[in-house]
Amino acid sequence: MRWIRPPISILATVLSGAVVADSPAADCTHTSTGLVPINDLATGLYLGQFPGGLYPGGSNELPAEHAAEGVSRAAAIEPLDLDGNPSATGKYVLLSIGMSNTTQEFCSAGGGQNCAPWTFIGQALAQPQVNLTTLAIINGAKGGQTAVLWDSPTDANYDRIRDEELVPNGLREAQVQIVWAKVADAGPTASLPAPNADAYALLTHMGNIARALKIRYPNVKIVFFTSRIYAGYASTGLNPEPYAYESAFAVKWLIEAQIEQMAGGPIDPHAGDLDYIDTAPWLAWGPYPWADGLVPRGDGLTWACSDLEGDGTHPAMSGEQKVGSLLLDFLLASPFSAPWFTTTPVPPQPGDCNGNSLFDLSDHAVIAGCLSGPNSAASRSCLCADTDLDADSDLADVAVFQRLFDSSAGGPDPAFDDFERPALGDDWLVVNGPVAIIGGSDLGVTASGISTAIWQASNFGPNQFCQGEISSDWNPLHTFQLTVRFGMPGGTGYGLRRTPTAYELRRLGDGPGLLASLTAPAPSPGDVIRIEAQGSIIRALLSGSVILTATDSQFDSGSTGVAFAPQSAVPAAFLESWGAGSLAP
Repeated sequence: MRWIRPPISILATVLSGAVVADSPAADCTHTSTGLVPINDLATGLYLGQFPGGLYPGGSNELPAEHAAEGVSRAAAIEPLDLDGNPSATGKYVLLSIGMSNTTQEFCSAGGGQNCAPWTFIGQALAQPQVNLTTLAIINGAKGGQTAVLWDSPTDANYDRIRDEELVPNGLREAQVQIVWAKVADAGPTASLPAPNADAYALLTHMGNIARALKIRYPNVKIVFFTSRIYAGYASTGLNPEPYAYESAFAVKWLIEAQIEQMAGGPIDPHAGDLDYIDTAPWLAWGPYPWADGLVPRGDGLTWACSDLEGDGTHPAMSGEQKVGSLLLDFLLASPFSAPWFTTTPVPPQPGDCNGNSLFDLSDHAVIAGCLSGPNSAASRSCLCADTDLDADSDLADVAVFQRLFDSSAGGPDPAFDDFERPALGDDWLVVNGPVAIIGGSDLGVTASGISTAIWQASNFGPNQFCQGEISSDWNPLHTFQLTVRFGMPGGTGYGLRRTPTAYELRRLGDGPGLLASLTAPAPSPGDVIRIEAQGSIIRALLSGSVILTATDSQFDSGSTGVAFAPQSAVPAAFLESWGAGSLAP
């Protein structure tokens, strides 16, 4: 049947659920807001206080532990029968939820499963790489269904999806394992940085939605959230700028809340409990679709007025196709979706567990979690951990992985050291003091006084990070420091120092010394302390969250390393593991 697009007056279902007449014409003169897409904003600040980046620390890459969990969950998705039991003849469901924009981009303006060929489902059906045998793609989004209409497991939307979309297609709720969620509030009135900003309200709704999905779909493993498209051309108060732009911060904060909670941090007061063991699915970004009108994003994405309908808010055909393509490309390539979305997922290269063609800390996290015996078809995520190709995952694979790190020109970048050996070795240069491996597992010192060591096995670029995981045997009375752009002689560079009472960002060997400080309780065993130097911005992070920022341009190159100053009995252990590497400009 040929697809016939209904008139705009019929399609103009606003987020509140009412059908309205034609909206005022879009304002096509607003080709830019001057705002920076958050994936380009990186470590910059929106409104001088909200860091960019899709993920913590201004990064567009997931932290290693969260990525490893996502890879494992993607590998565990399998066909289920109607009761949710594994079955070779069963299905697994990718479900969309959300409002009018969501259904337009995913399938059709009218909702249901009669999908236009230019939308995500239309494109996926024509893509031979998409697995259409065991994967069922179901559009559950519908016009007028704002975020609050999805945030309880008893909301009518979930009954509608069950009765009108799943059951008629021979499916059940027990088979839903992946969700794409794109939600919004209608008529927002408060923007950031106001305490009652819609971004905070949306964050609360999305936290509730994550928990509702886990209750309603007990086998759901992964939820990808996406924020809104450009709304600078909007002619109504339905969801204009800056609210469309700020919806990305709600998504970012939601995922960061889960990352920080699973790393041992507190439950976020807005997002609520997001424990992915038994309370919520694993959360991550889907495609990020916002660009500043006609100003090209870093990857070239733009939004012309012709990409939007007459109200400047809902996507026109070209806009629907644009988001549909972004989602399709994302699901085909992401290590969190390719194992279940594609017909013939590329077997993972040994050591490259996240499929990004690099040997990095995310891969190390997966491999470390796979040291549990023979691989099997049911544990596909551990196939990449078998780096020595002997059909199991063991410490020998870790050794091979370290050599893969070292195979790149200039040494491993990033570099990683878990100190699981008796002696420090040649990768480290001890500048002064007795820096040593303690107990065959930790980095520390064997005598009192100040001790310093630098990593000499790599040549990092001018933008660097250095991080350390706190040892379970660390004494909070000890002082230690992580360094970047460290130069000899003179001991110049930048350091993140943890004293018994505070975190300090310091310029070393020259100038004012203290750049910024924060009095705070001691970190806990397992916490990751990190310093970054990116251009003139120097940052301190605690388990993925920025805690200090300073600006200084005195030093632009050098090595990374550590310094220890024990305040009590020795030998003294400080770090369980250490990592460093280059950052993007």
